Amino acid sequence: MNRLDTRPINRSNGFGTSALLSVLVGVVAAILVAMFAVFAIGNTQASAPAAPPTPIPNTPSLAGMSVNNQTETTPTAAPPAPPTPLPTAALPAPTPVPAQPQPNPNPLNAWYSEFFDNPDLEGAAVVLRNDNELGFNFRAGSADPRLPTDNFSARFTGRFNFDQTDNIQFSLVVDDAARVYFDERLIIDEWHMGGRRVAKVNVPVVKGEHHLRVEYAETTGLAQIALTWQVHYDAWQCRYYNTTDWTGPVLLRTNEGALNGALIQDWGEGGPGNGVGNDNFSADCRATISVGKTGEYNFKLLADDGMRVYIDGVKVYDNLSGPIQVEVPIRLRAGRHTIQTQYVERGGGAAQHIEWAYVPPPAATPVPTALAGS
Repeated sequence: MNRLDTRPINRSNGFGTSALLSVLVGVVAAILVAMFAVFAIGNTQASAPAAPPTPIPNTPSLAGMSVNNQTETTPTAAPPAPPTPLPTAALPAPTPVPAQPQPNPNPLNAWYSEFFDNPDLEGAAVVLRNDNELGFNFRAGSADPRLPTDNFSARFTGRFNFDQTDNIQFSLVVDDAARVYFDERLIIDEWHMGGRRVAKVNVPVVKGEHHLRVEYAETTGLAQIALTWQVHYDAWQCRYYNTTDWTGPVLLRTNEGALNGALIQDWGEGGPGNGVGNDNFSADCRATISVGKTGEYNFKLLADDGMRVYIDGVKVYDNLSGPIQVEVPIRLRAGRHTIQTQYVERGGGAAQHIEWAYVPPPAATPVPTALAGS
């Protein structure tokens, strides 16, 4: 059994009390210094500006470097793919605008109509169009919204085919002013301002194509323009041939004289024209006349060179080797009768006349009265 060692400790061989305290004081002081240092450093860092980051040294490219005696190539990155466009809503196709047809400036059997914004046919036309007929009653308005209602004008031109040689009567209706040209020849002249009126003219027209031009002006008030035509004979209808026996094609038809009136034609050294020669031609003229009394009529005939005359189909005179100047008595009943002349011209002057007058019967001779008691 061990016994407790009761011997006193030898304090001279270990640390004494004062030494231990010194060590403790030193440790505490070291801790405080360290804490103060940490606190001071933290304040310094908070107040000082941040230092720039330390640059990272460039790393040399591996391209071209030899690794195990082999050249290492850096692959080139592929460009990024373009972004996929977002689908857009399909827009409806625009409705095509039909092109406006341009008017024909030289139509056949129609009109090329030019309208001007002044009454003098001056400057560029404001409205251009084709019209099948020339017949407009604008009243107090105008031909088009682009034109004024007053002080405008128009020109109408066209080519027209006439299917036979005939006498054509042109009829113009106008308010305010107009004039008409046939094959560039003035045939109706109403180029003066005025109210509505009608003008007519007979024109011998040869079969074929002809040119018409109408010029029109409107100043104030109502406005109207119209042109029509038709075959028309109201007196003597004459047909002309380039032969001396009324054969061959009819080269010309004319309306001569006046209704129920005489036929007077004087060509001098010339002829009817329009393809008919000055010499060696013939003419056939016919009319219907009306006489008011039954009785004798005196027909005066003149021809250079010769003529025949028929009344109601009966030949009443025949002399083709003139010239002639005669009077022929013919008895007619009251009413209507047809008269026909056949005229021939061979050379020199050319003329034919036929006119008539009623011849009153002679007064009756009074029968003497016997004296009483004789």
